[in-house]
Amino acid sequence: FCSSMMDEQEAGVYVLNASGEKVMSETLLLSPYSETPLYIGELPGGEYQLVVELEDVVVYGTFIYYK
Repeated sequence: FCSSMMDEQEAGVYVLNASGEKVMSETLLLSPYSETPLYIGELPGGEYQLVVELEDVVVYGTFIYYK
C-alpha cells in the first residue's frame, strides 16, 4: 500500500478475514509518500479487510486476494 502522509509515522497494520478475525498483525514505520510492502503470501485466497491504525486516525480498506 502507499502512504500520502507528510511525516514518518509508526502504524499498527492488521488484516481481518471475512469473519472479522485478525489473521495478521504488524507494526510498520510508514514513510511520507512511499510504498510499504505487506507480505500476505501465507494467507488463503479470499476477501480481507486491511486496517491501518495511526496515532490519530484509523483507515480501513477491503481487498480480495486470489491465490
